[in-house]
Amino acid sequence: MRITDEWIEDNIGLVWKAVNKYKAHDEDLFQIALLGAIESAPQFDETREVEFTSFIFTCMCNKIANQLRMDATARRGGGITFNSLDYFNDTDGIEYEYLTDSFNMEDRLYIENILNDSRLSEKQSEVIRLHILHDLSFAEIARLKGQTRQAIYSLFKYGISKVTDKIIIHKIA
Repeated sequence: MRITDEWIEDNIGLVWKAVNKYKAHDEDLFQIALLGAIESAPQFDETREVEFTSFIFTCMCNKIANQLRMDATARRGGGITFNSLDYFNDTDGIEYEYLTDSFNMEDRLYIENILNDSRLSEKQSEVIRLHILHDLSFAEIARLKGQTRQAIYSLFKYGISKVTDKIIIHKIA
């Protein structure tokens, strides 16, 4: 299948929908989405019982996500950072930016106290410190520790759930 000018005119809303999924009304992302549609159209298989627009929408979203990942990697010289996650979430990025910019000494001490008082393993507290206080990605932490990214993510996830439970119990008491 080939994408024509007529198809683009008829489906411009679909392209913008893919762009808006990433909370950005940006001409660059529009161009990337359109490029994703044009590149993917010849790969469409009519025998798979999937509508063309559904297939193309997924391809456009994937193209945008890949571009945003590459941009984040190029900016930082590594993997996706805590601050760049706003592209992929329903927030506008202010929360993440505020969190990382607002860690003064008092905040850091509070976080350290919570990590020390919690029933975390040494590995869990270290992963949380590296990820939140030092803004390292899970991939960077995995490289430092000689573990897989998934193992680091699991340590972080379970550690954060323990810390969150402790904060909630502390606020109730």
